Amino acid sequence: MRAFLPCALAAIFLCLSFPTQTAASTPVVDDCTNPTACNYNENAVSDDGSCFYVTNDCDECCGLVDGTGWIVDNDLDDDGVCDLDEIGGCYDAVACNYNDAATDEGPCIYAGQCEACSGETNGLGTVVIDDPDAPAFVSPPADATESCDAVSNTPEVVVTDYCDDNPTIDFSEDIELGDCPQNYVLTRTWTATDYAGNVAIHVQVVTVEDNEPPVLTGVPADTWMACDAVLDPPSVTVDDNCTISGSLSATYWTETVFGVCPNSYQLIRYWSATDCAGNSVTETQTITVEDNEPPVLVLIDGEDITITAAEGPVEVPAVQATDNCTDAFDIVYNQEQTFDDPSCPVVQTLTRTWTTEDECGNSTSVTQVVTVLDNDTDGDGITDCYDDCPNDANKLEPGICGCGTADTDSDSDGTADCEDGCPNDANKIEAGQCGCGNADTDSDSDGTADCNDNCPNDANKLEPGICGCGTADT
Repeated sequence: MRAFLPCALAAIFLCLSFPTQTAASTPVVDDCTNPTACNYNENAVSDDGSCFYVTNDCDECCGLVDGTGWIVDNDLDDDGVCDLDEIGGCYDAVACNYNDAATDEGPCIYAGQCEACSGETNGLGTVVIDDPDAPAFVSPPADATESCDAVSNTPEVVVTDYCDDNPTIDFSEDIELGDCPQNYVLTRTWTATDYAGNVAIHVQVVTVEDNEPPVLTGVPADTWMACDAVLDPPSVTVDDNCTISGSLSATYWTETVFGVCPNSYQLIRYWSATDCAGNSVTETQTITVEDNEPPVLVLIDGEDITITAAEGPVEVPAVQATDNCTDAFDIVYNQEQTFDDPSCPVVQTLTRTWTTEDECGNSTSVTQVVTVLDNDTDGDGITDCYDDCPNDANKLEPGICGCGTADTDSDSDGTADCEDGCPNDANKIEAGQCGCGNADTDSDSDGTADCNDNCPNDANKLEPGICGCGTADT
């Protein structure tokens, strides 16, 4: 009989399963009596031919010597190699774990795609990576020159590898600064590594430049301004595509191009800004400044006036000059005298004119008109030029009696009183011999008026005498 439980393990099994026993106390008459037999029974008194023996070098007897022993088969595969001496391994020489000393066939391991065998033939060979080719970048980004305000984001790269579907990709980026922060070189490096350790490197060099000048905001358009209304320059701000907002400011200066006069000129305003990279911008505003406004003349108490010749002369008033752009003036004064009535020299018009001019030739004038009328001294409504008795309100002509004396003819005798010695005696202009009011009758024509002739009817006598009138005192 053949058992397949190793003897050492079988002994442990029997010890645990059954009480320890020695040979049976009751002799067995018929059993195996050969001590070299595996089923030897030391208590047998006669051999019954049942003895069995180990037949090779691997098997061994196991059990007690009470006829229950057995043979342990230590060459289970019957290949002539004891199980303890068996060497398991791959018989296939092309397998990576091929063992040329193997006695018991085991599993074989073969190299697959991108694999190879390590080369040992003692069963310790392994599958090793066989990938001589590095990964490859698919359409990797090329070197580029970019504006500082439009630097591209780090692009995604695609890597392929014949043996590794997912090679690892490491990325690094270095910056080499230039002469200002906006000019620099960006070096991007991708390192692709497959599982075999093959490495592929792609480098993209991005040259970053600032080629764009700043932008000025707030520079006004060209314009015209009056010389007294030139506005202050506005606030101009600077923006730049790559410079931090507010960090740039404009430089301001002016240039004056004079014209024909001090207050007419061109004012050229300049604003300029330069960024770190040296890009600059300059803008201008040209203001045409003109003085088109004449000065202003103001007379102090110099209104037009009408007077009589007796009220004159009228004092020349003071004049005040102002101008929007000029401070100093030359004022020219002129008086023009016009005689309005050739027959009356005192009747005239005085036209007083003050003229001034600013530095740009803008002129202005102001006028005062003084009208001088003839006097009416006696207030009779007839001016003196036409009144031969200007101090006699009752006469325009001297008449017979002259100015100041009326040409009255009280007795209506045709002779004015001023020339009538008897203004109240219409018959006389002189008192004569008899006086006013008495006729100078000479009745007897003796040359003596009756008023003085006591004998008015006696041409020979003036007095009655001795004889009386009419009788000669012979």
